[in-house]
Amino acid sequence: MVIAAIVVVVLLIGGVALALLSGGGAETAGPPEASTNVDLKPGPLQVFWPGLGPTAVAPEATDQLMAAVGKYVDEGVVPTLRGKKLDTAALGEAFDEAAVARLSDATSIDRDALFDEGVPKAVGKLTISSPEIAMTALNDGEGKTVLVTANIALVAKGTNAKGTNAKGKFTITHLGDLVAAPDASGTWKISGWTITVERKGAGFPAASTPDDPTATTTPTTPAETP
Repeated sequence: MVIAAIVVVVLLIGGVALALLSGGGAETAGPPEASTNVDLKPGPLQVFWPGLGPTAVAPEATDQLMAAVGKYVDEGVVPTLRGKKLDTAALGEAFDEAAVARLSDATSIDRDALFDEGVPKAVGKLTISSPEIAMTALNDGEGKTVLVTANIALVAKGTNAKGTNAKGKFTITHLGDLVAAPDASGTWKISGWTITVERKGAGFPAASTPDDPTATTTPTTPAETP
C-alpha cells in the first residue's frame, strides 16, 4: 500500500493567501513581494543671519523639516512609484496649505518634478536613499529662524513592471532644494522648492551620448517655486 501525503501551508502575505502544495504538484512562483526601504539622514547645518545677531537655530525647525521630507517621500514619492494616483490631501503633513493647493493641479510641472505619476509601476524591492541632507537656516536680526532649506538628492532604485517597455531596472533622482517655513500653528512645513528630476533605465528613453547621436535625451523636469 502506498500512502501519498499532501501538505498544504497557507501563508498570508500583504493580505493575499498563498497556498504551497508539496507531494504531488509543481510549485508556482507568485509575483515578487513588494518591500520599500527609505534611508534619509540629516547632514550639516549652516546658519545665515543679518549683522552680528545670534546664530542659534530653533531646535524644532530642523527636526520638523526632516520629518516633512520623510512624509513627502512616504505620502508622495513611494505611492506614485507604486502606480497609485497622488493623494494631495495626504501631503498636508509635509507641505503647507499654499503648497498643497499648487500641487492639487494635476497638470502642474511641480507635480512631475516632485513625484512620479504615470511612470511604469515599480514591483518588488524599492529603495529610496539620499546622501546626508545638508540644511541652511536663515535667521532674522533678532535671531529668530525664518527659513530652513534642505538640499536633497533622492535616488529611487527598483524594477518596473512589464508594460510597453521590457521589464527591468530603473533609477529616478529628485535633485534640488526644499524650502520650509513655520505655518500658522508654528509647525515647519515645505513651502517652496527648486527640483529637477531625472529618470533612467527600463521604461524611459535612453540618454544621448556623443557616441550615440541617435539616442533620445532622458526627460528632466525642473520645477521652481519660491
